[in-house]
Amino acid sequence: MKGLHQNLYSSQATRQIEESLFKKEAGKDSTLDGFALMTRAARFALQSIQKHGPEFTGLTIFCGKGNNAGDGYLIAKLAQEAGLQVQVISVFDPTLLSPDAKRAFEQAVGVGVVTEPDTAEIRFNLVIDAIFGIGLREGIPANVLNCIDRMNAHTGFVVALDVPTGIDSDTGFMEEDNGTPSAVRASLTISFITLKQGLFTGKARSFSGQKLLGDLGIAKKYFIDRPSKSLLRWNASAAAEFESAIHKYKRGRVLILGGDEGMGGAVIMAANAALRVGTGIVVVGCRRSHHGSLLSRLPEVMTLKISEKGIINSLGSYDLILVGPGLGRSDWGKKVFKTALDSGLPLVIDADGLYWLSKEKLATENRTLFITPHSGEAARLLGVEPRDIEINRFQAVESLSSKYHCAGVLKGPGSIVFVGEDHYVCDHGGPAMASAGMGDVLAGIVVGMLASSGLSRIDAMDSRTKEIFANAVALHSACADELVASQGARGLLASDLAEHLPTMF
Repeated sequence: MKGLHQNLYSSQATRQIEESLFKKEAGKDSTLDGFALMTRAARFALQSIQKHGPEFTGLTIFCGKGNNAGDGYLIAKLAQEAGLQVQVISVFDPTLLSPDAKRAFEQAVGVGVVTEPDTAEIRFNLVIDAIFGIGLREGIPANVLNCIDRMNAHTGFVVALDVPTGIDSDTGFMEEDNGTPSAVRASLTISFITLKQGLFTGKARSFSGQKLLGDLGIAKKYFIDRPSKSLLRWNASAAAEFESAIHKYKRGRVLILGGDEGMGGAVIMAANAALRVGTGIVVVGCRRSHHGSLLSRLPEVMTLKISEKGIINSLGSYDLILVGPGLGRSDWGKKVFKTALDSGLPLVIDADGLYWLSKEKLATENRTLFITPHSGEAARLLGVEPRDIEINRFQAVESLSSKYHCAGVLKGPGSIVFVGEDHYVCDHGGPAMASAGMGDVLAGIVVGMLASSGLSRIDAMDSRTKEIFANAVALHSACADELVASQGARGLLASDLAEHLPTMF
């Protein structure tokens, strides 16, 4: 699929790749084993630190007891041999080291590296976290929590090997102490063999900093058929190109339903976004009191009459409907929502449309449905707490897909697009997007991109529909990134983003 550029893997899939590699190489005249791979990882890490990190007076390396620690000890060895100053803090007694890590420890000591206890003060401005990697199990020992706190309090540059300590590499979840995540906040994370899926979504996205991958020279054949997620980036070439003789009716017809009293801005922003990505015809059904402001802001739209009781006499002919922006939770919104669902047309459901979806016992099978919840809305849809969504965002989207027979996007840092068994993690966006109306603009982009792409039929399981939907999500965040780069993060408005959309193509 265009717009996807790298795969993300679970810890289990990564281990399977390693096992397959060692098994196939074992029967050959090869010296490749776990320690040889560890040596490659250490070399790549030190080279990456020298290339991507700041100037440093020396390295302080926190080493655990598994293979991640072995990487750290070998980095210490290589740095010592290169004439760099090295401080190694052994977080666990070296007698507890795994076999390969013990060998790495012995080699480091053999070239003059001196290890210090976990209470030692950090001496250098570049710190390396080599405590757990993907080896984190439930429960972090008290001495490791102390090391995490000290690394986070340190003013220097922090590099994590594979995964910052405290982060679940599969989910990105971090335990918290009085609201503060118990995880290393890395400036740079150097992953080995695979990019770990948990680092790209939720709070882990910012805690892992810049991310680099060292494939360690492993051939692509070892990755074939291994389950993975995809890292999603905006690709303008994946958007449909308009034919020279095209007319507005072939650029899509969209109906947007919402805008209860006091919430007219939501449908205005959604309609603007739909128009800005190229939709030919946008019709808005909202409270009559909003018609004046809607048409003065967007004279290109048409309006659909909705009675004061929420009754729509005739929907008309559309490619798909967006229902939810500013819809409200009164009987008026409920009736409008039911009308949209009963239409049988493909639906994009957002905002209060998701509220009604969670409240109503409605059949969603055998139809095309896209939903766009944030974690709070997803929690309501699944009958759980928002914290339960953030514990495992990948599991949450699987549950949403199964319960509502839908495709969609779980919004937030590292938004996850889900279509069937396919998951795409958005690699764009940031805290500047935490402002009112951003979700309305995203919903407008999604409905507009789907309607204007010349699809003969909008079907979430169709590969082209899937590509357009995922790319629409990427466009939203990539547009925000571009604006932040030019005007700064503070004060970014959803309307700014909508106006900037045409420049992205």
